Amino acid sequence: MIKRIFTLVLSLILFTVPAAALAATDSFTTELSAFPTAWQEKLTALHEKYPEWMFVAVPTGLSWQEVVKAETGKKSLVEKYYNTLLRNTGEGHYNPETGAYTYHDASTWVSASAAMVDYFMNPANFLNETYIFQFEALSYDRNYHTIDGVELILKGTFMHEALITYVTAEGETVETEKTYGEVIMEAAEKSMVSPYYLASKIRTEIGIKPSGSVSGTYEGYEGLYNFYNIGANDGANPIANGLNWASLGKSYGRPWTTPELSIINGAIWIGELYISKGQNTMYFERFNVAPDTGYALYTHQYMTNVYAVAGQSKSTFTGYQSAGTLADSKVFYIPTFKNMPAEKTTIAFSAYPSIEGTSSGGGVNIRSGPSVLHDTVGRLESGAKATVLSGTRTDSSDRMHVLENPYWYEVKVGRVRGYVSASYINLTPSETLAVGDEIELDPVVSLKSGTIYWENTNRNVLSVNEGGLVKAKAPGKATLYAFLSGGGMAAITLEVEGEDDPIEGENTSGENKPSEDPEKDPGKTENPIVAPIAFTDMENHWAKEVVNSAVSLKLFNGTTETTFSPDITMTRAMFITVLGRLYESKGKTIEADISALPYLDVDASAYYAPYVAWAYEKKLLPFGDTAMFSPSAPVTRGEMVLCAYKFGAFKKVDMTLDRRTTAGFTDYADLSSDLKDASTWCVGKKIISGMGNGLLALSETATRAQVAQIMMNLYKAIK
Repeated sequence: MIKRIFTLVLSLILFTVPAAALAATDSFTTELSAFPTAWQEKLTALHEKYPEWMFVAVPTGLSWQEVVKAETGKKSLVEKYYNTLLRNTGEGHYNPETGAYTYHDASTWVSASAAMVDYFMNPANFLNETYIFQFEALSYDRNYHTIDGVELILKGTFMHEALITYVTAEGETVETEKTYGEVIMEAAEKSMVSPYYLASKIRTEIGIKPSGSVSGTYEGYEGLYNFYNIGANDGANPIANGLNWASLGKSYGRPWTTPELSIINGAIWIGELYISKGQNTMYFERFNVAPDTGYALYTHQYMTNVYAVAGQSKSTFTGYQSAGTLADSKVFYIPTFKNMPAEKTTIAFSAYPSIEGTSSGGGVNIRSGPSVLHDTVGRLESGAKATVLSGTRTDSSDRMHVLENPYWYEVKVGRVRGYVSASYINLTPSETLAVGDEIELDPVVSLKSGTIYWENTNRNVLSVNEGGLVKAKAPGKATLYAFLSGGGMAAITLEVEGEDDPIEGENTSGENKPSEDPEKDPGKTENPIVAPIAFTDMENHWAKEVVNSAVSLKLFNGTTETTFSPDITMTRAMFITVLGRLYESKGKTIEADISALPYLDVDASAYYAPYVAWAYEKKLLPFGDTAMFSPSAPVTRGEMVLCAYKFGAFKKVDMTLDRRTTAGFTDYADLSSDLKDASTWCVGKKIISGMGNGLLALSETATRAQVAQIMMNLYKAIK
């Protein structure tokens, strides 16, 4: 009992002693020995560069596999805009019959795959100068936290060096004499919470432009503010949930009727309920695996965004770096776990040493390594075949690169050998099975890997257990992915023929035959150009005629010489390319300076680069002010509507808005003002007509066939 009390006291001391004091009383050698051997090289490199930094191991006593399993599901979400390989395809999170993912928060967030939970929880992936700040002690130190550092974190947002202006419940605009940076520093003083953390948290929660949480004009909650989105629980309307919380009770200075009240009192709330309770790092706030917090494991977690702390960490790094205080003394509390997997592991299916695939559309560069940061060594044109030799997670530590292109195939095309993002390769079925057949994939793993995380694109067609035993359940195709903690990945597509397995007792047809698409206007069947195109997958499709027209106008290409792939998701890169081709179809020429693009993930040699540069220059892009374009992210209906609206204005079309056209849509009232204008114009111009159920559904993604229909509608509207 005495030993247990001593351990608890020591834990509390470690969580409250200032960094400078700890650094003065401990040695780096002692610190290092408490960490797994595989981590020590990374920490040594950090120590050599920043000798004043101190690293404290926090043994959780938890099994790594137990932790990942507990945090997978509704506890860890990813935005649907990012790569599909980040998503959980398990029961309750994905419907293989419809291809739809279950939204666990405001029709935007879906469950992250276990492999991605593993990645973003694993401290080993973030032991570098940019991302280690998710483990930094979050207490305020006036010796090295400065307002200049706060302003650099806020740079690029509406809060940067800006005086606070807000709207009252009565609609009156009030101008203050304080900047956001000054109020954040005041909040740090009163809460003893790092202002860099507060600024990063606010930026992550509300974005670059004011969200409904801080506009003061959100319907039903006018004059209320919640800069940290406290109380914005998962659900259909998290903004309303958060503002409702900010309006109730009298604790923590509520109601928060000004930005200043929200920023200062929200910081005090965070300090009292999290930091003083042992959740004193960004990591422990997000993943409650901290010992002795007083809260049950995996509960009392600030957010569900699985990658949020990585983003906040990078913002904090930027603040310190720009303020010139990066090398000052700091302390980092880094959790350790039992049964940690080896790093840089590989996995392969021994019976399938190589697998064939084809480029999924548009053409893509072959790289010398698994990220867009590597040199281009070749080109895989649209529909071209490649031999897939292996798979791996990207070697880039940048959070956005992981979200955009998390996994890469090593491929061989002729004499060229290199890497292509797995998103751009459709695997050819390696084997054809009959319903009821079973095969053993026999995954071969290098080193000690820990758990294999399986994802299955169609559980109706195939089932797979933890050991790789596959059973054919119903006719169709499915791709199985095996992911490892250490970064290895293997994938295989299998086809099943025969009658449905009656034993399963469920609808296992595996077919996804869309009925008449609700976006198509049955009264508008005429198209300007209709040339017969011999796409084998369009024979009985509702969009056959409109696809023929779009292809004849050279807005689209097929994904192969004989297929169009009408029901696959349209990416941002594809969509902007099609918009640019629509402009060209009117006799115009695309001219733009690719070098002027601010996006870090747009390769100048990519097929879509000239069109993105043109759309950026003409202010047609609807994707917000970020450093990443996210070319492989699925385009949403809302983004298409905004883009079409901007294109109409660019082409000097009549932009008169008739609000009566959108009066019948039940989700119209919840839209932002810019989406309200854009959707009203698009409905009025018959560019969109809703989803046939009283919804505009602007958060939904769109297929190639749906985009073809919308583009042809826009073609006619532009004249």
